[in-house]
Amino acid sequence: MKNYNEEKRLEALRKYDIMGSEAEAQFDALTQLASYICETPVSLITLLDSDRQWFKSKYGLGVSETPRENAFCAHAILDKGVFIVENADEDSRFSDNPLVTGAPLVKFYAGAVLRSDHDLPIGTLCVIDHEPRTFTARQQRALEIIARQVESQIEMRRKNIKLQKLNQVKKNLMSLVAHDLKGSFTSVLGFSRIMAKKLDTVDTARDLHSMGQHLISSANDVYKLLDEMLQWTEMQMGQSEPLLKSFDLSEEVSTCANLFT
Repeated sequence: MKNYNEEKRLEALRKYDIMGSEAEAQFDALTQLASYICETPVSLITLLDSDRQWFKSKYGLGVSETPRENAFCAHAILDKGVFIVENADEDSRFSDNPLVTGAPLVKFYAGAVLRSDHDLPIGTLCVIDHEPRTFTARQQRALEIIARQVESQIEMRRKNIKLQKLNQVKKNLMSLVAHDLKGSFTSVLGFSRIMAKKLDTVDTARDLHSMGQHLISSANDVYKLLDEMLQWTEMQMGQSEPLLKSFDLSEEVSTCANLFT
């Protein structure tokens, strides 16, 4: 009987963005280690979605996934420890399983649960043999230890992906900010040059006041942009919370349009 919410379990799996991803050396090293220590020809890092078990890493097996309905791992994720089947031919739950009666001829299975950061089962690290066998307490403990390393690698992978996405956002933002700053400074410099050239020939105080207002407006745009950059940086560092406020869209569009008139 399930001791977890399946929807939450699937949601936890999806957030890792790992299903269908390419092979990665850090995971392959752990399946090879598990196979070596447990003395089995096959070792897998298995992740279970709604209808299949997919292998993030596979050692000694050619296929990349099998139906969930036949998966030993679907039983293993219900177990808090290591789920062990020493002789599948003599186990009523698996004796007629296609994975037992045909390729890859699973006769022995041991799987340690892989859990998300919210303690939800997302898959297993498992070892398989084509012959019935026993599993020593030392091998069982080793499988559990390696499973914790797999969990750590999965978490680290997720954080690295988030960091890469954040860095791309920062890169795009800095490119946008640089463009906007350049535009604002160009406006400030342009009005400053106009004022410098025409100061002695300005006919009225009204003309001078108009040019001054344009200069102040452009300077305010620069200051506003720099202030927003500072606020964004503080939020990224966790030093402040985002401040949400309403604004007049038509007014903002008009302000932007005025920069080009």
